[in-house]
Amino acid sequence: MAKFDSETIARWAAMADAWLAKNPFGVVERSRVLEGSNAWKVAHRAGITEEAYADRSVVDAHIVSALKQLFPNAEFKDTYSY
Repeated sequence: MAKFDSETIARWAAMADAWLAKNPFGVVERSRVLEGSNAWKVAHRAGITEEAYADRSVVDAHIVSALKQLFPNAEFKDTYSY
C-alpha cells in the first residue's frame, strides 16, 4: 500500500544518499544495500523513520513499502501487514 507520494520518496532517497555518502558501512550507493535490516538502519539514522512516524497512522508496513523503493536490492525477510 502506497502511503507516501513520489515527492516524499525522492526526498527520502536524497536523505539516504546523504547519509550513505558518509560511508559508515562501506556502502556508497543505495543499490548496494542488500539486507532489509541495513535498509532500516539507514532509514533510522538518516531521519526517514522519524519523519514517517510523525504521521500517527503510519505502520511499519508502510515504511517497508517505501524502503523497497529506496533500496531495490534489499531483501526484507520479516512479514508486515497494514
